[in-house]
Amino acid sequence: MEQHLKINKNFKAIIVCSRIFTITPISILFYQAHGLSFSQIMIMRIATFLSTSLIELPSGYIGDRIGYKKVVQIGLYLTLLSCLGHIFSDSFTSFMIWKIMWGVGLAMLSGADEAWYYASLMSLGRENQYGNNISEAHSMVQFITAFSLIISSALFFLDIRLPFAFNAIFFCVALVATKNLKDNKQLHNIKSVQGKKNNFSLESIYQIINHTNIYFLFADVLFVSTTIFMFETYQPQMTESNIPVSYFGIIYFLFSLITGFGARFYSFIENKYANVLKFDLKYYFFLVVLQALSSLAVCFFSSNSFIILLIFSIQEFIFGYFRVYSNVAINKNVDNAYRATILSVKSLLNSVFKIIIFMILGKIMDRYYLNTTYVVIALVFLIGGILIGFIAKVNAFIFLFSNRSRE
Repeated sequence: MEQHLKINKNFKAIIVCSRIFTITPISILFYQAHGLSFSQIMIMRIATFLSTSLIELPSGYIGDRIGYKKVVQIGLYLTLLSCLGHIFSDSFTSFMIWKIMWGVGLAMLSGADEAWYYASLMSLGRENQYGNNISEAHSMVQFITAFSLIISSALFFLDIRLPFAFNAIFFCVALVATKNLKDNKQLHNIKSVQGKKNNFSLESIYQIINHTNIYFLFADVLFVSTTIFMFETYQPQMTESNIPVSYFGIIYFLFSLITGFGARFYSFIENKYANVLKFDLKYYFFLVVLQALSSLAVCFFSSNSFIILLIFSIQEFIFGYFRVYSNVAINKNVDNAYRATILSVKSLLNSVFKIIIFMILGKIMDRYYLNTTYVVIALVFLIGGILIGFIAKVNAFIFLFSNRSRE
């Protein structure tokens, strides 16, 4: 098998299997079956968010220093242990430990696998294939997740622990795939961190603020975090639109497929319009406006269940497309020596912004009508998009000034 085919096969296995969470639809029911209250479950969710946020940046920095392979393997071992730990636990304290371990594991995985993949393709001079390949991988995640959620739900009724065992299988497959690949430190034609000053406070911060075009990171954070909160409104809105709860399972199954098609659509766009649709402010703002308008549209058609589902499907499609589009843009514009660090910064910003926006919009959702929430979401998209444009202008000025000062 040619080297690049082997790399693609194994990295797709890692990216896909490390992102399939079959426990998602049954997790709350699982904890409640063990006697946990809803407030205890929320405490564990917050603990997971915090553990992920605290480890995000150090994990990326460590990955750039010791190699992406080791960091990815550590993350997979931790998430695997967390799944197995849930099977044999039955108390709030033990579940809290496993959830924190889960959060740390996700932080270690965050961005490191894709940074490793990009570096591996770069070593073969095939980095131009990254966009198509990562698009295919992300679409596979959504398609497999859609079917695995149905299997997981069926397993839950046989034994509430089986979905965790099912999820553990995917992590085991990803671990096996890592064994077949070289670490980025062993790759040829890749600029290593060795020889650079190991000074995170200066050079890494310079890379984050300057070389990477920091507005890429903020653009991703705004779009992803706000859209994810918008997804949280689906269930109450569908209930208000008189869609039977018994249909929710198949609806979310279809949403996963649509998100997968959105991710796959990136390949079509890149192949047909190569070097035309780049990560620039105009195109980004176009996607932001689409999400904002779709949010406002919910207000006008809230009583029409068919149109509501159509609007939600459009949002899912755009989200699937944007995740790949943003991923490729960021990877193409970072120094390889700081790739994992910068991707970890992106994940950290996402976690922090997600906590803030969930708190603020969650309170608005509790106190006012759903329509008010959708109007605020649209404003967040539009005002945030304008701020991203301002950040881009400032970033360009800093880049010009710092380059002159270095000459």
